[in-house]
Amino acid sequence: MFAKRKLKRILSEINRYDEETQTYCKNLILRVFRSCDSRRQKCRFVKMVYTRMKKAGVF
Repeated sequence: MFAKRKLKRILSEINRYDEETQTYCKNLILRVFRSCDSRRQKCRFVKMVYTRMKKAGVF
């Protein structure tokens, strides 16, 4: 599934930051990801997070 692959990539990038930031970001992203009802919502959410991280220069 597209969303899960992208989500794994996002979470692996977050691992580069300090422990507190990692925990906060992962919990936040995973909570919202799990609350999405449909596959389409999950894809949209992951795409939005990925795009914002890319614009911020993380990738």
